[in-house]
Amino acid sequence: MQIPRGAAGRDAFAAVVVLVVSAVGMIKALEFPARAAAWPMWMWGLLAAFSVILLINSFRQAAASARGPAEQAAGSLISRLWSRQTARILCNVAFVCVFVALVPVFGFFVTGAVYLSTHMYFLGIRPLWKIAAVTFGALAALHLMFERFLGVLVPHGMFF
Repeated sequence: MQIPRGAAGRDAFAAVVVLVVSAVGMIKALEFPARAAAWPMWMWGLLAAFSVILLINSFRQAAASARGPAEQAAGSLISRLWSRQTARILCNVAFVCVFVALVPVFGFFVTGAVYLSTHMYFLGIRPLWKIAAVTFGALAALHLMFERFLGVLVPHGMFF
């Protein structure tokens, strides 16, 4: 078994850290009443499962990079794609941070419309009618579900 190095090593380390955090979270969730613990247990379990998958993939990537120079050329393509994927992930995180920062100012629905529209355009959905339809439909469904059906108020800001 090849020990992961480089990006695969960082993935393996992150997977182990997340696995430990999710184990601690599952132990802490056991202190809750049974009904209250159901949702956290599912979320911690999913997080643990995905970190195990990441750990397995990091070892598979380390084994593939140890095979030979022909696979090393393919590995350089993977590293170039990884940098593009890293940029996309960072942009997604930035979109979410801006969304969270603007919700108290402009309200959930106005900020949500801007967030969904911008994010869908960033993901490559170019026809504007699709962006508008999905944005309107998602926000209408959230409004009906939370404010009308459940009676839970979402943050309102300057506009709505």
